[in-house]
Amino acid sequence: MWQAQVWVKWNEKTPQPENWNWQQEWPEVTSAWSVMGDWDMLLTIKANTPQEVESFIWNKLRKKEWVSNTHTTWANQVWHNPDWQWKKAG
Repeated sequence: MWQAQVWVKWNEKTPQPENWNWQQEWPEVTSAWSVMGDWDMLLTIKANTPQEVESFIWNKLRKKEWVSNTHTTWANQVWHNPDWQWKKAG
């Protein structure tokens, strides 16, 4: 299973939603984060292949008029600690 972190930069056409439930239109997205700094949003994507992530980025995300730029980092999970739960960490 591949995971990608897609950093998104918005432009002046970005909608100001009251909630983030509109993300549900994208089944590839497992989480969305509002971030500060050089980027405005971070999406976590799960896919079977890198090509599926690229397809999402170029055929869905980048087609939104409010997206001005994206940056992607990739990860392929090779091990998971069954005792670790990130929502309970720190």
